[in-house]
Amino acid sequence: MSLAQPGLHLPVTGFFALPFAAYGIYLAGRVGLARISQKVLLGDRTPQQSGDGTSIASNGWKTSNDPLQQATRAHQNFVEYVPLALVLAGVAELNGADPKTLRNLLATLLAARVLHADFGLRQRDAHGIGRPLGFYATAVVTVWLGWLSASLTWF
Repeated sequence: MSLAQPGLHLPVTGFFALPFAAYGIYLAGRVGLARISQKVLLGDRTPQQSGDGTSIASNGWKTSNDPLQQATRAHQNFVEYVPLALVLAGVAELNGADPKTLRNLLATLLAARVLHADFGLRQRDAHGIGRPLGFYATAVVTVWLGWLSASLTWF
């Protein structure tokens, strides 16, 4: 079956491409605005770059409340996880995955990424409850999509 065949499409994955793309650009824009406001063209002023800008959070962990570093990490983290999940969703969808299951998984992934960035990394000491919730939800969704893709092609 050729990918150029009429009628071969990914309606669920395609639908979710827009909100993921928009949120990814939003995160990138926050990095850009933080760079402009703090006059930093390259890097995020991590301790190696400009002295030890870290602080010790209430739980004893080293952290940073630097908005540029938080924005950069949120964007990097999004780029680390979302493309893999969308590829897995596309593979599953091409192989007949239930559209409702895919919609639920991708909606959960989108909520998880917002939780992680906006209610996790952007909170004081990058320690909001959204950070672990977003991470674990992302991990579960990604593994589920991987299992779904493999099970539809191998079994």
